Amino acid sequence: MSTMALRLARTCGTLALLLGGAAPGVAWAQADDFATPPRPGAPRPLRIDAPVEQRLPNGLRVVLAQRRGVQLVTAQLIVLSGSEIDPPERAGVA
Repeated sequence: MSTMALRLARTCGTLALLLGGAAPGVAWAQADDFATPPRPGAPRPLRIDAPVEQRLPNGLRVVLAQRRGVQLVTAQLIVLSGSEIDPPERAGVA
């Protein structure tokens, strides 16, 4: 077979694949209709362990709410001060 005939056979084969399908029974993918958004998936289960509370020797209360598999640390320091810790009989001394 000459080079020209081989090139023509390859081109015709490629065109046949593009226009007619790769094989009988193979369905071509159709574009989705983007007029409406896709339906949401099923909700994933959420499991949060109960928080663990400890008190340090200096009196500081530490609460740990751990979620394994989440690489995130959030720290919050709350200092009770001012009128929040005034005894009821001595309000306003802070």
